[in-house]
Amino acid sequence: MVKSGYNVTVAMEAGAAIVTLAAATCDVAAADAMASYHGISVPVTVGSTGQRSFATDSRGTIFFDNTGAAITNPIPVATTVLQ
Repeated sequence: MVKSGYNVTVAMEAGAAIVTLAAATCDVAAADAMASYHGISVPVTVGSTGQRSFATDSRGTIFFDNTGAAITNPIPVATTVLQ
């Protein structure tokens, strides 16, 4: 999905456990509810629509990369934390 000049993606983390089956959710979701996730946001055009890329996971911390490159899953230890 593109939002405010960024490609935004949210997916389950590798090996994530199913918390609730889709059919048992209150809104009968299209997919099962998972225990962990990974989300990234990357500029559509680095330097024009945005400069930094961002990532988060089930820890709830937001990380960024000043080059605009996508941050991998799992998030590397050396990735900068947004404060």
